Amino acid sequence: IYTTFDKKRVNALSASVAAMEHKHLDPQHRPADEHVQVGAASIDPSTGAIVALYGGAGWDKGHWTDNADASGVPVGSTFKPFDLAAALDHGAVLSPGQPASPITPDSKFDGDDGITIKNQQGQEMPDPSDPSGLLHQRNDVPTKWGYITLRKAMEQSVNTPYVQLGEYVGYDNVEGEALKAGLLRKSLQYDTPGFYIGTSTPSAIRMAGAYATFDDKGVQHEPYSVTKVVADGRQLPGFEAPKGTTAMPSSTADTVTDVLQGVVKSGTGTHAQALGRPAAGKTGTTDDYKSAWFIGYTPQLSTAVSMFKEDPKNSGLQSMKGVGGFSKVFGADMPTEVWTGYMTAALQGQPVRQFPPAPALGRTSDEYGAPSPTPSAAATQSAPTATTTAPAPPGPIGPCHGHKKHCVSPSPSPTDTAGAAAGTTTGGAGDGGLLGGTTGGGTSPTPTPAPSTSPPATAGVRRGAR
Repeated sequence: IYTTFDKKRVNALSASVAAMEHKHLDPQHRPADEHVQVGAASIDPSTGAIVALYGGAGWDKGHWTDNADASGVPVGSTFKPFDLAAALDHGAVLSPGQPASPITPDSKFDGDDGITIKNQQGQEMPDPSDPSGLLHQRNDVPTKWGYITLRKAMEQSVNTPYVQLGEYVGYDNVEGEALKAGLLRKSLQYDTPGFYIGTSTPSAIRMAGAYATFDDKGVQHEPYSVTKVVADGRQLPGFEAPKGTTAMPSSTADTVTDVLQGVVKSGTGTHAQALGRPAAGKTGTTDDYKSAWFIGYTPQLSTAVSMFKEDPKNSGLQSMKGVGGFSKVFGADMPTEVWTGYMTAALQGQPVRQFPPAPALGRTSDEYGAPSPTPSAAATQSAPTATTTAPAPPGPIGPCHGHKKHCVSPSPSPTDTAGAAAGTTTGGAGDGGLLGGTTGGGTSPTPTPAPSTSPPATAGVRRGAR
């Protein structure tokens, strides 16, 4: 069996995980550090070839699940780039009964904590569990952001703009964008506003592959790991490398990449600057800090790192509060440290390459709630200025809001994320984040203002830390 795995990179990924654990984790003296797990995958964006995986401590240490290829861990705010891509491709219904208006990264939405979320009919969404009867979206901190651009909201992982954006773009459009980028339908969690900020549970392999779609100018390559199988001297058929398919316009992919570069340059992912070369990425954290992610890429390599805590004898994710001595565990901290250490080694000797420039999308007159730049081309409709609803007292977000399928709370379960051609095993731990965000990008236990969301109680995605 001939594989795509690069032994040096596989070893570099394991070494980076080990270095992070040695630096931060001490389960013998700090109980919070027990059962902490990492999953990671690294993919060549031009082909989909999986060059490195980290699935866990190994069977010889009693770990039987491939954390790189398992579902159950929500991805948090690392899902937001799919919201943005869908908005770029389909626009958003900013005014009830009117056609979708063009959206750009400079479109502005209300970033305050606790705002009510409206549907495409302009109706405030209900939440019977809230004293007001309405759904109030939560951020991780009560920062008064006001109307901010989608670019700024991505950089600082502010959740309310992306939940409202998702509703205006439409669930089906966002789902379709994620599927075309390479995620699997069975890993997507439906029926709550938290869907737009990461209740879904794709594997590290699938998330690295989907970000690779942005990296390769909108061309999606199925992740694979087997190149050739020879039996009794005869090469078996069925192991040809998957062909790339166009998932989105190159202008969409390059615009998302440009925004994600801002996350690294001046947002929650600034610790990834230690790589010392152009990088784009996104942090993700979930409710009660049950998972933390960093997914990032350079023109040559896309890598996803997830971190979570689960006792092998008792299924179900546990809070990582206190892990590594951090009062709060964000994707900007230990997962980014693993990513940076690995990518530094994996790209050693490789030329420093630049990303393609983002296309000029023009300007529009009015986005939801505040004047802001928007595309000139298709801008035939401009949405009327809207007023914000005063934030209501914090409370659970509410029940399923009637998209489709059934409401479920993500829980670790096996999934075949890479597909038959990949040759990877199914696993049972997680790959995601419920919250939808991560902190300001460092190892500091005190995150910088980064709003998070409070999806319906059934989904569990409330915080959305940066």
